[in-house]
Amino acid sequence: FVMEYIDPALLNGHKFDLRTYLVVASLDPFLVFYHDGFVRRAALPYSSDIKDPKAHITNSHAQDGAEDHFWDFGRLEKHLHENNSFPA
Repeated sequence: FVMEYIDPALLNGHKFDLRTYLVVASLDPFLVFYHDGFVRRAALPYSSDIKDPKAHITNSHAQDGAEDHFWDFGRLEKHLHENNSFPA
């Protein structure tokens, strides 16, 4: 079985992922709690060479000691607004 590697969405040329938290506490009455989590950004810019985990894997272990690894959602929103014309 061969998997195809798709081109990821990038943040300043780096792979990233979002971690958020949602708890459905009750369905009747409907009660949901949401909490912004964080953004994890790869230390090295993305390239098609999959041999370097610091460019492809965003978890804390692979990014051990990487500077600027975690962003909060406020920083992501500001970046998207300033660089990608997202509404503020």
